[in-house]
Amino acid sequence: MKTTIIYHLKLVCSLLTYMLLGFGSSYSQSVTIDYTYSSLGSGCNIFSTPQTIQGHQHSTSFGYPRFLTDGNVGGRIILDGRDLSGATQNVTQYVIAYNFKIGYTYKIRIYARTETANVFGSIGLKLSTSNSTTNTSTACNTFASQGDSYYINGYSNVTLSSLSWYTVINSTGALTQNFGFLYILASPNPTTGNEIGVLKSVSIQKIEITETPPPVSVYYNVSKSGTFTRNNCSVGYAGSAVTYNVAAGAYTSTISQADADQKAQNDVNTNGQAYANANGTCTIPTTYFSVEKSGSFTRNNCGGGYLGSVVTYTIAAGAYTSTISQADADQKAQNDINTNGQAYANTNGVCVAGGTLYVSSGSGMNMPYTVTFTNISNPSLNNSFSIYPGSNNYNAGSIAGGAYNVTVAPQYPFSTTIEMNFNGTVYSGTTFNLSNVNISGNTNIGLSLPVIVGDCVFAEANGFDIISSRTDHASSNNTATGYINWTVAYGSSAVQPNTNVKIATFTCNKPSVARVITATENGRSWQITFTPSGEVWATFTGGAPVSGSGTVTFYFTYNM
Repeated sequence: MKTTIIYHLKLVCSLLTYMLLGFGSSYSQSVTIDYTYSSLGSGCNIFSTPQTIQGHQHSTSFGYPRFLTDGNVGGRIILDGRDLSGATQNVTQYVIAYNFKIGYTYKIRIYARTETANVFGSIGLKLSTSNSTTNTSTACNTFASQGDSYYINGYSNVTLSSLSWYTVINSTGALTQNFGFLYILASPNPTTGNEIGVLKSVSIQKIEITETPPPVSVYYNVSKSGTFTRNNCSVGYAGSAVTYNVAAGAYTSTISQADADQKAQNDVNTNGQAYANANGTCTIPTTYFSVEKSGSFTRNNCGGGYLGSVVTYTIAAGAYTSTISQADADQKAQNDINTNGQAYANTNGVCVAGGTLYVSSGSGMNMPYTVTFTNISNPSLNNSFSIYPGSNNYNAGSIAGGAYNVTVAPQYPFSTTIEMNFNGTVYSGTTFNLSNVNISGNTNIGLSLPVIVGDCVFAEANGFDIISSRTDHASSNNTATGYINWTVAYGSSAVQPNTNVKIATFTCNKPSVARVITATENGRSWQITFTPSGEVWATFTGGAPVSGSGTVTFYFTYNM
C-alpha cells in the first residue's frame, strides 16, 4: 500500500516568505550623512586630514571646506567660491568615500542653501572610481581655478536658494561598474557682471544617498517525490511502500530554478525514510518459492588435446524465496545458475581425449544434413553438428574421444542417393547409421553426389541451341571424349569476340576438376571449359561474331 502526503504547511510558509520578500521586487534603503551635530572645528580646510564622519571618510580635493554651526541652523559644511573673468572660477570640492555597487541604482539628495543673501550658488555631484587630487593645506583662500566646462562635464548640479532638500541625482540608472567616491563641488552662480571676484558661499547640512538593488527573481520548486519502504517492522513483517511528496512551490530560491528544485529534493532525501517509517504499515508478507531451474555447461578447463563433458547444474524447486513476487524468487534461482554453473561443470565434468570434426558438402549438394554422435557409455558427451551445402573442410567443432553411434541424416525430406566419405570409407544412401565408431582424433565427413559415367548428350543453355552432341567415357584411361555442335538460338544476340558464355550443361562424365581445352573453327579461336558441376563455358578469343545463321562444332577429350 502506498500513502501520499502533501505538505500544505511548507507551501503556506513559502507563500509567506514570498510576500515578505516583496514578490520578487527590490527594496531601497537610504544612508544620511548629517553634519548638524558634528564637531569639526572652525579652521579652514577641515578635511586637510581625512575625517571619518558617520562611517564615511571625507577629504578635500581642492579649495578649503569650512565648518559653521549656530543655534538656528545647526552645523553645516561651508564651501566657498568666486566667479572670475574669462570663464573661470575659484571652486571648492571635497570627496566622500562610499561604496557604489554595480547593478544598483542610486538617488542622491542634499539638504543645503546659499549662504550669501540674494545670491544663488550651485552644487554639483559626480561618482568616481578614484580620489586622485588631495589638498592638504590648512590655509584659507587656497582656491583652485577651474574652467566653467569643468563644472559641466560629468557633474549633476542644482542651484540653491533657501535651506531645503534638493535632488541632485534623481537616478543613476543601474551602474555598469563599481564606484568608490562621491565628488561634491561648489560653484558660484553670478547674477551680474559686478559680482566677478566676490566671495560667495553655499552650505550642506545633510547628504542622503538612496540605493536600490537589482530586482530579485524568485524561483519556486516543481513537485518532487520519492518512494520509500518502511524498514523498522518487527522480524517476520514487511513494510509497505510509502510515497513522500513535496508540493510545487514549497521552496523558493533567488539563485536559480535548479536551486529551488534541489531544496525540494533535499527534503525528499532527508525526510522520506522517516516519513515511511512513521506512516507505512507492517504486514506478514506472502512468500514465493522458486521453481526448479537447470542449465547445461561444458567443462572448459581440460588440458590440451582433451575435451570436457557436458554437465547439468540444477537448482531444486524451493531453493530460493521472495516476498516480492514469484518472478523474483525464480530470478534468484536463475542467478545462481548463471553465477555457479560453469564452476560446477569445471569441478564435476570429465576430460576425455578427442579431436576436431571437419565436414564438406560437394558440388550439386543442396540439402543440409545433421550429424549426431551418441556416446555409448557417457551420454554427457553426446553432440550434434550440421553440414551445410558449400562446406569445404569446415571446422564444425570438437568431439570427445570414445565409442559412438553416428547418424547422418537430411534435415528435410530427401530421397536422392548420395555418397558419404567417413574417414576414408565411402557409403552410399540417403540416411546413414554407423554403430560403435571409435573416435580418437580428428574426424572427416564428406557428402557428395555420385559421379555418373557412360554415354550421354549435352543439354543446351539459355540462348543457345544444341544441334547434336555426344560424350563417351573410356574406362581404360578414365577420359571423356565427344563433340558439341551448337548455334545461337533464334532471337538471341550474336556472340562477340572477347566474351565468355555458357553454352551447355551435362550430367555424366563430369571432371573432378575444371578442364580447359583450346579449339579453332572457321577462323575463330576458343577456350572451352568443362566444370565439375556439369557446365560448358566458351571463351571467344578471336574471329567473326557467331549468330543464328551459322553453327560451331567443338571436339574434345579431357581426363575425368
